[in-house]
Amino acid sequence: MKKIFLLLKTHCLLLTAYCLLLTTTAQAGVGSSSGLEFLKLGGGARPLAMGEAFTGLADDASALFYNPAGLAQINFPEILTMYNHWFLEVNQQMAGIVYPTNLGVVALGYSGLRSSDILSYDASGEAGPAFGTNSSCLNLSFSRKINPNLSWGITLKSINEKLEEVNGGALAFDAGLHYRLNSSLTLGVSALNLGSGVKFISETTPLPTSYRLGAAYSGKFLEENYNLTMDLVFWPEGLKPNFGLEYLIRNFFALRFGTSSGALRAGVGIAASLFAFDYAYLAHPDLGATHQVSISLLFGAEEKTKRIILEDLARGKAYLEQKKYAEAYLLFERVVNLDPKNEEAQLLWKKAQVELERETFEKVFGEVKVERERTLEEIIASGKNFMNEGKYLEALAEFAKVLKADPTNREALKLQNEAQYKMESRLIEAAKEEARGYLGEAMKLVITGKYKEALEQVDKALEKDPRNKQAQELKKKLELILKIEKK
Repeated sequence: MKKIFLLLKTHCLLLTAYCLLLTTTAQAGVGSSSGLEFLKLGGGARPLAMGEAFTGLADDASALFYNPAGLAQINFPEILTMYNHWFLEVNQQMAGIVYPTNLGVVALGYSGLRSSDILSYDASGEAGPAFGTNSSCLNLSFSRKINPNLSWGITLKSINEKLEEVNGGALAFDAGLHYRLNSSLTLGVSALNLGSGVKFISETTPLPTSYRLGAAYSGKFLEENYNLTMDLVFWPEGLKPNFGLEYLIRNFFALRFGTSSGALRAGVGIAASLFAFDYAYLAHPDLGATHQVSISLLFGAEEKTKRIILEDLARGKAYLEQKKYAEAYLLFERVVNLDPKNEEAQLLWKKAQVELERETFEKVFGEVKVERERTLEEIIASGKNFMNEGKYLEALAEFAKVLKADPTNREALKLQNEAQYKMESRLIEAAKEEARGYLGEAMKLVITGKYKEALEQVDKALEKDPRNKQAQELKKKLELILKIEKK
């Protein structure tokens, strides 16, 4: 009779605070559940270092394994690879290829887990030969934008698990949505490993289905960009939160930290024009630490930058039209950082800054509207007092204060015009008076026969009052007299 072994796996692998237990099989005619725990393994050292809080961010090829809708954010081809040696003789392989098209983004992914030299035991507990396991999942994903801020994605999965001579297979799928609320906040939701399960001999093992809800906030600290992420993951055994932080230095070097179900994570990343290198450190309280490394090949980095600039400019202009000045300011600032010589972005950045400051001022002023009106009334009253005293320049200064705070204040505008007119009238009258003084001096000089000096006084009078007819007539006569004297 053929000997059937009950295969038991004793390795315990930690990723995102989950224990990866390799499956058991059964005696003749009796199946046992495998749990298909390898499907819980995340992909990519970047999200792993961030505590797998990646559903809301999902902006690189790793989105394949967290939220397929995030793939729509990728504008140029990417290749992601990862190989990890876990505890004992367990090895993980993972790869992903992302290719954007005019219809949407297509991606192909693979994740696998292999082990060898695992002891087996028969029903009586006697040791048998060692055996190996091989688990794999092939993914085909498609993602498309519904509008510039909302995208959807779906992944079809072909799952296979082999335990010695026992094979099981199944089809499953993932689905997700990704939404950009504004320039700083993105949201994501996904359902992973939806399907009927994997059948081993006569028993079907359910898939480890999970539902993920994530958010990502992008901001600046010390003039450098950062991403703060959070995921809520709903497993059959309960809710588990994940948190992550990524701090980018010059958009070249990244520091990452995270926690998944209370287990701490950390990592670094380096991004160049053609590739990215990411490392993650995962600590396990019983089995020690593991080190995860992934490498990404990036295509079209320069074109990607140009497209980002064009998209950010377009979105920033739209925000300006919608009077969302804070969002516009951040987008134009990013364009200026990417292309410091972009004059259009610099002008729009300054415009957004001015409008943002004005909006902030109006908001603060609006909160104290009653106090503002009282204050403006006092300033107007002060200006009126200056006008009554004939101090028109001081009155104009007071009215200017009011109009700076409230450019449409009708009373201040009316009084400003009135004060300006009176001040100009006074200046004109003063000039005429001064002109008459010069004319008086000119007449005295004419009486004494000093015609040249008299003409000089007449010219001064005309400088003060060019329309003074008396001065005009006197000038003609003096010029004639001087002309005759020369002859």
